[in-house]
Amino acid sequence: MRVGIHSLMTRFRAALPPLILVACLVLTGAAAWWQDDSIGQKAQIDLVNHAEHIQAEVQRRFKHAEYGLHALRGLYATGAKISRSQFAAYVTSRNIQKEFAGVQGFSFNQRVQRSELDAFVAAQRLDGAPDFTVRQLGSNDHPDLYIVQSIEPAQRNQGVLGLEIGSESVRRQFLEQAVDRGEVTMTAPITLVQNQKNLLGVLLLMPIYANDSPPATVALRRSELNGVLVAPIAIDELLSDIPDISSGLFNVEVFDTTAAPSQTIFDSDPTSRADISNKTQANLRYSTQLGLPLYGRELAILVDGREPFTAAIDHRSTGLILVLGTLLSSLLFMHLRRLQKEQSLIAMEVKQRARELERERGRLKTILETSTDGIYILDASGLLVQANPAMLR
Repeated sequence: MRVGIHSLMTRFRAALPPLILVACLVLTGAAAWWQDDSIGQKAQIDLVNHAEHIQAEVQRRFKHAEYGLHALRGLYATGAKISRSQFAAYVTSRNIQKEFAGVQGFSFNQRVQRSELDAFVAAQRLDGAPDFTVRQLGSNDHPDLYIVQSIEPAQRNQGVLGLEIGSESVRRQFLEQAVDRGEVTMTAPITLVQNQKNLLGVLLLMPIYANDSPPATVALRRSELNGVLVAPIAIDELLSDIPDISSGLFNVEVFDTTAAPSQTIFDSDPTSRADISNKTQANLRYSTQLGLPLYGRELAILVDGREPFTAAIDHRSTGLILVLGTLLSSLLFMHLRRLQKEQSLIAMEVKQRARELERERGRLKTILETSTDGIYILDASGLLVQANPAMLR
C-alpha cells in the first residue's frame, strides 16, 4: 500500500510543473481576453457616443428647418394677404445654406379649388409673376389643388413655381395628413424636383389656417385651411457635413423604417449600401443602431466603425499581457523543473548514503558479533547499553 502511495506521489510531483505551466498559460490567456474585451467595450462605448452625437445633430438640423417654417408662419399670423415680394424679402433675408442645412428653400403652397383655378392664375400674374403657369406632377381628379404660389430662393428652385404638388400621390397623402393633424409632418422619402437634380429628400409640411391656430376638429381644419408651408430637404446635403460623418471614422446609414421594407435615405459610403436587415445581422464588432422618431416618421441610424476607427484602437496591452504571462509562466516552469531535478538528486544521494550507512552498520555488527574480545558501550551515566557476545560470556 505504501509503495502504491509513494508511486502516486512520485508521479504527481513529476507532473506538477507541466500542470502549473498549463494553469499559468490559461490564466494568461484569460487575462489577455479580459483586457481585449475591456478595450473592445470601451471602443464600443466610444462608437455609441459618436452615434448619439450624430443622432442629436440629425434631429437638431431637422428642428432648424421646422423653426424656419414657424418663423414663416408668423408672416401669415395677422391674416393679411402676403405678396410674393414680401415672401421673397423675408426668405432672402435669411442665409438658407448656413442656417438650414439641406433645406433647398421655403415655399407657400396655396390650396385652390379647381373651380377657382383661372382666377388664381390671373392673380399670380398680377403679383409679379407674369408667366405663372400651373403644372402637374401627375394626374389629379381632386376638387382642390396645392399649388406652389411662392418659393425662395428662386435660383435654387427653378421650375418649381406653379407646380401642383397635390397631383402626386405620395405628396398628396402627406399634405392631407398634415392638414388633418394640424402640425408639422414629414413625407416619406421622395425625389425632389428642385432644378431637375432628382435629389432624394423629404418635405416638411406645415399647414396654415385662417385663424393661425389649428381648429379643434378635422372637419374645421380642412375647411379653414389657407395653404401649406413647405421645406424641401435634400438628405445628402443635410447630413454629409456632420463632423462625425465626414471624419471618415464611421460608415453611417439612415433608414426610413416607418413602412416595410425599410428604405435607405442616406449612406456615407454608398459602395457598401445594403438593406438594413442584412446590415444589422452582419458580423461587425463595432456597430450600433439608434432610432429617431421625426414628425410622424421613424428613422433608424446605423453606425459602423470603419478601418480608421478600428486601427486607432490600442491593443498593445493585450499583447504585452500575453508576452509577459507566457514568459513568466515559462520561467516558473523552468524553475520548478530545476528544483525538481535538485530534489531528485538530493533524494538519490540520501538513498546512496543510507545504503552506505546500512552496509557500514552491518559490517560493524558483524565485527561486534564475531570478535573474541569483549566489547561494550556505556552511556553518559555509566549504564551498559550494548555488549557483544564475547563480553557477555
